[in-house]
Amino acid sequence: MTAMISMSLVLIVLGLMSLGGIAAHSLTEQVRQRMGFTVIMDDNATADQINTLLRSWRTASYVSAVKYTSPAQALERWKTSTGDDEDIVTLLGTNPFRPEIDVNVTSHYANVDSLRPIIAAVAAMPGVGEVRLQARMIDNINKAVNKAAIVGGIIAAALLFISIVLINNLVRLSIYARRFIIHTMKLVGATPAFIRRPFVFASAFNGLLSGFIAVAVIGSLLAYGYATGQELALLMPVDMVAWILGGVIVLGVVLCTISAFIATNHYLRIDYDNLHK
Repeated sequence: MTAMISMSLVLIVLGLMSLGGIAAHSLTEQVRQRMGFTVIMDDNATADQINTLLRSWRTASYVSAVKYTSPAQALERWKTSTGDDEDIVTLLGTNPFRPEIDVNVTSHYANVDSLRPIIAAVAAMPGVGEVRLQARMIDNINKAVNKAAIVGGIIAAALLFISIVLINNLVRLSIYARRFIIHTMKLVGATPAFIRRPFVFASAFNGLLSGFIAVAVIGSLLAYGYATGQELALLMPVDMVAWILGGVIVLGVVLCTISAFIATNHYLRIDYDNLHK
């Protein structure tokens, strides 16, 4: 029971670590898909030119979202952001803002090198006055995301290694406590396969139970998270969560089975004098 609870705790840590990785990946994708460029149309741009651009971007493979802002909407946005209620149109005699199109690209194109040829082609289109790209911000975001991915990968690898070592030690200790039974079975003529089979099956069953316990705990935490926050459901889709929870159970069974197989073979090879060490 102690070994089973300990293995359950290890599997819970692995499961939560995997779910955290999925959430971080989803968050990264959301951040990347908000990157893009802004197209400011020319003063003489026609409605047909604007609609042509909008239609082309709504079907482009590299575009994730398109937002059109009319001069009137741009003016209202400026008034809201500045808090200035002064009628700038009356003051200047015209609306100084031009139509704008915000284009968000997919995560694959969310870098400056991929966006430059696209921007060059857009700038040459009829009706386009200016194309704005916040290259420094995109580079900074990508560098921060890459650093976070490297750190997260190192931490995940370390936790996985520690978890494997802990589960292996727990199984070895369990079989170590029954090493004299293994030796007694050898004395009465039992074959190595006959001796090994019950230990491997018992360890696999313990790994299965530990996996179900871990899934129950993780599932309870996720159910509470889904009930209290909708953003969690967006970061961790149900289908991906199901794969992770299934992987936790499979990992528990596989690690316990392999560890039991190796540990049993170890005590099958050593003689009686070494059993006391």
